[in-house]
Order: sequence, then structure tokens, then C-alpha cells
Amino acid sequence: MFKMNDDGTFSYNKAADTGAGCSPADLRQSPDDKYLYLSCFMGSEIQAWDISDPEHIKLHDTIQGVVQPNMMHVTYDGRRLYFTNSAISSIDYSPRYSMQLVQIGPDGRMKLDPNFKIDFTKAPEGPARPHDMLLN
Repeated sequence: MFKMNDDGTFSYNKAADTGAGCSPADLRQSPDDKYLYLSCFMGSEIQAWDISDPEHIKLHDTIQGVVQPNMMHVTYDGRRLYFTNSAISSIDYSPRYSMQLVQIGPDGRMKLDPNFKIDFTKAPEGPARPHDMLLN
């Protein structure tokens, strides 16, 4: 975390410990500024951090067992988080590329939606690796 001091210089400090197995790939902030979502590409998890009090950031929730989560998109209402699982071909280790959905409850708790998964290995033009997304 960094901030500008009164004299115009910047100071910074470590805000949180994401864990030994987490290789952060993407960060997304909730529309209400309460949560920061972090995809742990090598750790196969998505973390939700409570940032409502920036001086006391704490881990709020975690979804584990997702394969190499990478790029994320949080919807404007903060109720859904979409993620893909491809970075670049030289470091991808999954043979199955997809976009999945995480439902976010009013309490900020996350739940992987078992009914939403777009399998990019079955794309009409052949297998594809989804990296980023634009959702309207």
C-alpha cells in the first residue's frame, strides 16, 4: 500500500500476506470499494480481501481448487466475478481453457457457480486460450 505524504513524497508498506503458494495474476476492486479480489495463478485460488479499512486489511474469503485463475472482471453491481484461466502459452499448464463465474453474496462471500463454464477447448474454430474479456 502506498500513499502521498504531506511533503509530496510517497511512502509504502506491505498491506497483506497472500500466502506462499499465491502468484498474483490480477487485481479487481469491488464497485463499493469494500473488497479487493486477487487471482492466484499458481495457487489455484481467488482471494477476497476486506479493504474497507485500509489500515487493517484482512482476508475475507477464498475460493480454492480453480485451475490457474488469471484475468478477472467484476460486474458493475458487484454481484458477479468472471475469470479466465489462461495467461500465455509458455506458462499455461492447464489443458482445459475456460471462463467461469463466481457469485458474490451481499456479505461479500464468494461461491463458484457450477452452472456457468465456457469451455474454450470446444470453440468453433478449434481450441482457444481466453486471456482477457470485455463484458457488456
